[in-house]
Amino acid sequence: MRPDAPFYVGRTRPSSIGWTRIAITVVMGAVLTVLIAQRSTPLVTLLVAVLFLGLTLWTWMGQWTRFIVDEHGLTVSLGGFLPRKPWPIEDFRTVQLRELPRSKVGVALGGYGWRRGRAMTPQPQELTAVGSRKVFTLDELQLPYRMLVTRAGTMVEIIGRGATHYILSPEDPQATAEAVDQAIRARR
Repeated sequence: MRPDAPFYVGRTRPSSIGWTRIAITVVMGAVLTVLIAQRSTPLVTLLVAVLFLGLTLWTWMGQWTRFIVDEHGLTVSLGGFLPRKPWPIEDFRTVQLRELPRSKVGVALGGYGWRRGRAMTPQPQELTAVGSRKVFTLDELQLPYRMLVTRAGTMVEIIGRGATHYILSPEDPQATAEAVDQAIRARR
């Protein structure tokens, strides 16, 4: 537990696409386990079953998260219990809300879940300012992002000072964006 109280504790939850990914992993694991059980030893069958259980757990953990916004930045805990390296507050330039419909998430961000990758930069019509901040647009078509995207709709986009930017889809995007704004202002 951190000694200082966080500005905000939020979470992400799987969308229908996330639950579909989890279900497909379970079904494929069950099918392969049954097929291998018919043709191999019990030890190999057990290893395949454990492998797919682990894969299912990892898929779920990437969608069901808890995060903390504080003076250090934004720290994501996969599955709500496995903290990852924080997104550092000193790298945050500004925060804004970005609206992405379901039809554009895969194209713009490359998929769902906890990951790094190149994403399409936002268009001005997709953006909404947070508090007294101005909307920040980028010149390049694609840039490196760290992502925690579990659903379409309103997302929190953090523009970085360097080459990397951040985007996440929390349950309460407005409260998350305001907490990130508060953390950026407290840092200055």
